[in-house]
Amino acid sequence: MINLTELPQWQPPWSASGANSLIRISSSALKKVPGNCEVEKVAKAHIDIKQELKDWSTRKDTRAVFLLGAVQKILALPRTPANIDEFVRKELGVSATEPSIRAAKSMVSRALDAVEEFAAEDLAVDLVLRPTTDFVCVAASDTQRLELTSWGVYYQNEDKSFRELRLFCYKNADLTRDRNQLVAAVNVLLNGAITDGSPAIWTEPYQTLPTNPPQRVRVRQIGCVDGSAATLFDGDAASAAAFVGGITSVVHEFLVDPHFVPGNSCVECRFRVSCPEIVKSPGFLGLPTSGKISKSLSKTMLNSYQRCNYQYFLASVLKLPKSEFESTQALVRGQAVHEWIMKAHERQIPCSIADLPESGLGEIASSLGWAQEYLDQARSWISSHFQVCPLQTPNTKLRSEESRTIWDSDADVVITTRADEVGVRNEKPLWREIKTSSTLQQLTEAEYLLLYPQVAFAIGIQADSGGTVELEILTPESGKVLSFDTTDPRIVLAARKAMAISFDAIHHDEEFLASPGMACINCPVSSWCDKRVESANSKEVIVEGLTVDVVTGEIINDQPVAIDALARALALVEPVDQTDDVPF
Repeated sequence: MINLTELPQWQPPWSASGANSLIRISSSALKKVPGNCEVEKVAKAHIDIKQELKDWSTRKDTRAVFLLGAVQKILALPRTPANIDEFVRKELGVSATEPSIRAAKSMVSRALDAVEEFAAEDLAVDLVLRPTTDFVCVAASDTQRLELTSWGVYYQNEDKSFRELRLFCYKNADLTRDRNQLVAAVNVLLNGAITDGSPAIWTEPYQTLPTNPPQRVRVRQIGCVDGSAATLFDGDAASAAAFVGGITSVVHEFLVDPHFVPGNSCVECRFRVSCPEIVKSPGFLGLPTSGKISKSLSKTMLNSYQRCNYQYFLASVLKLPKSEFESTQALVRGQAVHEWIMKAHERQIPCSIADLPESGLGEIASSLGWAQEYLDQARSWISSHFQVCPLQTPNTKLRSEESRTIWDSDADVVITTRADEVGVRNEKPLWREIKTSSTLQQLTEAEYLLLYPQVAFAIGIQADSGGTVELEILTPESGKVLSFDTTDPRIVLAARKAMAISFDAIHHDEEFLASPGMACINCPVSSWCDKRVESANSKEVIVEGLTVDVVTGEIINDQPVAIDALARALALVEPVDQTDDVPF
């Protein structure tokens, strides 16, 4: 049991009122996820501490619903409803869209299949488990209460000597959970008390009932999209006690010195109005209104929107589970070039032809563990980099892949980008973005800012500190660098105009019309889409007069073309976000 007198007393890094009287920590909060803000999780855990500034509530699209909630509700019932479609629709609410309903029904079906398999396995050893209310592990004194929880569905056998928790994920249930999260989940099963239901109000403590300790506990996980299932822990009380012996240190580590990590998730954080770390820049994007909902945006999301407005809606607004698919030649090549350059620049010396021998891998590719075939597909583009390597200029120091986040509080948009390289040159800030292409487009400065809005974003960020933003474009034949002086008001104005143009449509769109066709190929949410069409898996497609080779990434045009058409064509060969952020 955790000794409350030894519990670290967290002090919020902003003006706040209240006391550390009720702390509620979920096992999901304890998992370490790159890019997740530790401070936000700790602040949410301190139920009775309120920031003095008014909460900046996130304005959510009412059509965005919690899919796993429907899965959890059905599995927690003593009997499966006769009409699952009706139950799912009622649980998700009247605002739920058909794609969300389709996804939830599929996930429920897969989860129920896993439950049947579990039941058959248990029955073979004369074990029958039934759903029960949640368990919570409580440590309390006269002035403070700590509650440890874990979200899922709980089960017990008839004599209550056996407890089980079933967790949910989308895919790959056999992958091990973060150890801290699993330790916390097992601890709740072993040392927790059964609850009298969830608190009527979140700020109220759980009401627990008298509970005898179990003799055996088990944690299982269900992949609700791919139907996978796995046992993550299964042991008697003694082995469980040994496994959770470090729970005190896990909780201490969580509460002591949490770190800020600004990013896309800031849009969900009610503390962002008080947060000292997120850069607040009213009017940064130059958008005329705050739109209907709070948003987090990135270049990947903009690519998705340009491919198909509806694809962006399903993936980034409704947050439906995404499918994985094989990357195209263009994407693999671009990633390889990026990896090679980033690794080479760790040395802080100029890249040269000696780094890329005609035969063999060379030092850089060898250190990356590459096969010869992987290097060969990127060789020509890497060779072109030697002509324009930024470290050729004296007094240049670079760091790779650092994230930058801005909250435009006027538009209520959090925008995040990961800079390819940032650093200094002659003691002045330097930011460089690197892009690969099969051909070099002859565009104006303003057109490049529209085609690559992350460059405009970089200029906007650097405007106050000065310095230079560079765009490096590599083709198999040559390399080119465009340099933007962020102390030039004309450049800054052009960048702000480009950002406003790039993000205006996505910011104000409420209908998200579909563009069925080539965007359906390799669409990460096509499984749930009610607008998709079956298109021939063509190597070449036509986008407003442009021929796009979706395999090599080549964009072919023999005559001048509108920049917005070129941007939409480029979006077809840009990376697609295939990752899912499942909070539980």
